[in-house]
Amino acid sequence: MIPFTTEFVTSAFALDGCPRWKRAEVALAGRSNVGKSSLLNALAGVKGLARTSKTPGRTRALNFFSVNDTLALCDLPGFGYAKMSHVDAAKIASMLVRYVQGRDNLDAIAILVDCRRGPDEEMLSLARMAHERGIEVIPVATKSDKLRRSDRAAALKRFDSMGAPPIFCSATSGEGLDDLRRRILAVDRKKASKTNPPSASNSATFDEWLKWVFDHPVASEGEKEWWFDEPDVDEGGRWLDRPPIQALTFVTRLFENPVSHLSGYSDAQIDQGLWFIVGTANSKHFDWIVDGRVDLGLRKRCTRSIESLSRALFAPRCSDDVINGTKPLDSICYMLWDLAIHHADRIEDNLDGTYSKVRDSEIDREALKTLARIITMPSTACQQSALHGLGHLVHDAQLGCDIVQRYLDDHPNLRSDLREYALKAMAGEVL
Repeated sequence: MIPFTTEFVTSAFALDGCPRWKRAEVALAGRSNVGKSSLLNALAGVKGLARTSKTPGRTRALNFFSVNDTLALCDLPGFGYAKMSHVDAAKIASMLVRYVQGRDNLDAIAILVDCRRGPDEEMLSLARMAHERGIEVIPVATKSDKLRRSDRAAALKRFDSMGAPPIFCSATSGEGLDDLRRRILAVDRKKASKTNPPSASNSATFDEWLKWVFDHPVASEGEKEWWFDEPDVDEGGRWLDRPPIQALTFVTRLFENPVSHLSGYSDAQIDQGLWFIVGTANSKHFDWIVDGRVDLGLRKRCTRSIESLSRALFAPRCSDDVINGTKPLDSICYMLWDLAIHHADRIEDNLDGTYSKVRDSEIDREALKTLARIITMPSTACQQSALHGLGHLVHDAQLGCDIVQRYLDDHPNLRSDLREYALKAMAGEVL
């Protein structure tokens, strides 16, 4: 069976009650007697995950299920069949329309239709609504075990109006379940890459990106940096860095050879541009480092590239006290790992309405190895920077105490302020 780890998360009765997460969502829609709950249980391989009933249509809420690390399913209330008042039916219909038209996370709708009957006008209307928003429609022909082989061609013909051939599925026989799992998981992969331009003709080149990030006057104290005047995403798109693979590729290329690429800019311009790249409130470059939909190898390489940035740029150009900062690059040298590690988590909602920060263990381990190398550099600036990062790693991921202790052991005559800071880092008490 294709990996499809599924867990119930929460129910919502309105759009503002939906989970606040970054997961791509695939909705399951269909008439009340189409067998949605049975099919969901079969997809997950977990009996009783979704409630089934002898009286179809008992589901009155939007029921959310996590799938693997970055995907989710939303089981929509069924259309018709159940005994309910016209008022209740109207409320459910309104909730469905608001979800389909207003839910940003929604990337696809699997429309489940009894293969013996074909889609009706309500299902076709839902498909049109989804297409208008650019949401993928996945037609699913359920209860295929009840269809005689000789009737399959006629059943397939009934789905012509959906605009795509259906996936024939049966919760009883298991037919089509792996095909549907693949189709749902493909939605997640498409979301990670859909903003990725296929060629340089419709994307910024590396040199254009460098100019966009660094070729600006340096803001004076009290003035706004250049990016504050850029239009926001909802005003037509702010970021040339939005395609995740392109964003991390450009950052990695820059960090691996910073002196050559930044030779035309002053240290103050470099400082301003690096703050733009690393600060997740300023741009989305570092958001992608902890996005599991982006290739892990690229995310690890980008993390490792901070070592080259430290060795080639920070070591020769920063002061011996980056904490207090006397040179232009001191502040970003000191704060870079704070931004890269302290914010290297994603938010997931809990069933009780609270939320949890979930760490990316692979990136944490890669950061740990990189910091272990940086702290051995013969540069006080880089050592301070590494201690800052290790302090946050100790606090946030319970990693790095041994590296700080080794640093203290290797430097018995360490400057008193550095020793004090190292002890704070080992306790996870850095700011």
